[in-house]
Amino acid sequence: KDRGKGGRKGGRNKFGDAVSRASVREVKRAGAPPPIPSGDGALVAVACRGGSVGARVWLHRDANVGGDDGWVPHRCELATPEGVEAWVFGEWSRSDVGLLVPGVSHQTHPAGNSCVYRTKRAARASSSNKIFSQPYEGYPTDDDRWPVPTYSLDDTEAAAAVPAARGEGGHVLVAPRLNGQASPGWFVLDTSCAGFAIEPSVADRLGMPAFGELSVVGVSAAALSGAMRRGTTISAGCVNVPAPVYMEQSLAAALRTPPPPVGSDPSAGGGLVGVLGTDFLQHCVVELRAPRRVPGSPTAPSFDVFCFNPAEYEPSDRTSAAWQRVEWIQGVPHVRVKLTVADDGLTGLEPSLEQTLPRGGPHAGTGAGPENPSNIHGSGWEGRLFRLSLGAGGAGAIVSARAAKEWKMVERTVGLQPGGVMSGPGEERSRLARVEPEVVTGRLRRVEFAGGSFDTVRALTHTSGDPPDLALSPHADGALCADLFRGCTLVLDFGRNRIAVLTQQVD
Repeated sequence: KDRGKGGRKGGRNKFGDAVSRASVREVKRAGAPPPIPSGDGALVAVACRGGSVGARVWLHRDANVGGDDGWVPHRCELATPEGVEAWVFGEWSRSDVGLLVPGVSHQTHPAGNSCVYRTKRAARASSSNKIFSQPYEGYPTDDDRWPVPTYSLDDTEAAAAVPAARGEGGHVLVAPRLNGQASPGWFVLDTSCAGFAIEPSVADRLGMPAFGELSVVGVSAAALSGAMRRGTTISAGCVNVPAPVYMEQSLAAALRTPPPPVGSDPSAGGGLVGVLGTDFLQHCVVELRAPRRVPGSPTAPSFDVFCFNPAEYEPSDRTSAAWQRVEWIQGVPHVRVKLTVADDGLTGLEPSLEQTLPRGGPHAGTGAGPENPSNIHGSGWEGRLFRLSLGAGGAGAIVSARAAKEWKMVERTVGLQPGGVMSGPGEERSRLARVEPEVVTGRLRRVEFAGGSFDTVRALTHTSGDPPDLALSPHADGALCADLFRGCTLVLDFGRNRIAVLTQQVD
């Protein structure tokens, strides 16, 4: 009953993950979490069978708040694929309008980096079903709580075109307009990122006000910390999204980029200046057209990106026949593909179409999907579940350690250890991290979508286990990366939970 220090003891929980603790550096930067209270306490725990999902909440009785015997949460631990995420609350009080709120909320990510949120003001909103309504499928509707995107009246391809290029490793680079001005450099399109990121110097140049601070995990488990920046607008093609919120990240040396976009200020220097995530992509239909190089041609193949108004978008017959359903896990899109690891006759080792998922895995028609999934194009396409990660490059796919072992991928694809370094943003500046010796690369014989297939796909796997920063769901077999999508057209219609992959047809 008297918690004492019992709530913080023990390095591992019953799910086998290390309990998240803030590092010494993070305590100095963000501050220590609220102290452990003394007195009466209680523990509430919940878990799905198999341990894929779990949470623990420590409650304590606070005599200063009153009401309902004064029970308030002190600590909450959430089991995630990366490890345990911990929240610690303190300084509870009742506001002028009677709301019970914590004065400080301290978040520690599984990698040890921390964020602190402090309550400055609390207000009571009128009760409404809209405020607490369940998630819905489709494009956002008008809502007086926030501004909605607007679209240009011209819905032609010329109006929808976005300055675009491919980066080293196959990354998709675009140049949106920021606050009505041409971007001084490139934004990488990242379907695994829920929001926006921006280089601090660019935010300063555009006069974006800074507020707060956020800390996340980047490449090689590097901690990324930065202030939030509020923009006026961000536009690409036919789409204009008002009041975007960016996180500061040092991106300039994260990857090599082509020359600055046409129309940008040459004095700005170009390079990688931002990340465009699903916060933007959910408001439009995106077409990436990446044809193969013409045999014998001395010039590189064209690469075009279009952002269409979803209400005016008319897919071709071939696109309509190739739609596949998107399944969302932790806010990240996942799709199903059929795999052939190798043409070696070992059919018993090939991935089956009916994937055996942990209890509680995603199913069509639950969570974000409609009640009748049979009416959705592509809902009947079977295959293995992979995360769609256009922000990752240098390979066509990343296979989870579990799946690679199950399929004997390394032995069957003549696995090789890659050399060199991989790049990504670090805490204070972009950093280069050497490829770990446990990373092995091979060639998958075929990766097949409803609208076409890719042969001899370069794939990576981590033989010693998936690193935390990979953040793969236990329901997924891996990730599909930007370098896979060459010689094809990729259509992203996230507002309708679908994509289409049309591989180039050979005459």
